[in-house]
Amino acid sequence: MLAVDKVSIEYGARSLFQDLSFTVRAKERWSLAGPNGAGKSTLMKIIAELEYPDTGGIIKAKQTTVGYLPQEGVQHEGTTIFEEAAKAFDDVKQLQKQLAEVEKKWNRANHSPRNTAISLKYSATCNCGSSTTMSAG
Repeated sequence: MLAVDKVSIEYGARSLFQDLSFTVRAKERWSLAGPNGAGKSTLMKIIAELEYPDTGGIIKAKQTTVGYLPQEGVQHEGTTIFEEAAKAFDDVKQLQKQLAEVEKKWNRANHSPRNTAISLKYSATCNCGSSTTMSAG
């Protein structure tokens, strides 16, 4: 969940937003459309906490992350635009690697001879029939 709460921003005498509020809930997808100079990039920078509003704020759930790829100034020599944009998910990729490593360790521990012996003993004790292997789902 991400909420924009009464955000206002002015540049000199020009007001881009005044008390702008909306909420993006889990699994919702939004897009911003408007003419040049309407404040789309400014709003995205505020949501990504690269800029700050004059008033109001951004409220994000703990697990919410925001990635921002600027329109200009992106150096992507040696990479495609897609590869450059994918860099916004580097932290997610790192978490996936850590999760895979934990899963490997979990599976090794569950298939160790000691755990197999415990499983067989449990099966015999509870009249469960054949041995059962326990795993996290």
